Amino acid sequence: MEPFDPIENDLRQALERKDAPEWFAAGVMARVKAEGVKPRRVWFAGWGHPAGWMRWAAAVATLAVVFGGVRWEQVRRERVQGEQAKAKLMLALRMTGEKLRMAQVRVQALEHEESAQ
Repeated sequence: MEPFDPIENDLRQALERKDAPEWFAAGVMARVKAEGVKPRRVWFAGWGHPAGWMRWAAAVATLAVVFGGVRWEQVRRERVQGEQAKAKLMLALRMTGEKLRMAQVRVQALEHEESAQ
């Protein structure tokens, strides 16, 4: 650590807290007075405000995207439910058709037995 002592001392001196010069406060105050009071930015600006219509347009676009996304999700869910219902109906129709075919085969077998007697 011996060789770095002069560097550390220089660094400490450079980073020591120092009071501002006398002219600094007067310069800051003069600049504040020259610039005056800036008006606050109001988010709820009317149509006459230069950026008012852009904020309203952004808000409307955001709402449109949100509601459009919600509606798209509803349509997607309805389509999925419809496809599931269709698959269940097709299964039920196949089962019913198979049962009817089996019943028809039995009826024909019974008719064949009766005609043979």
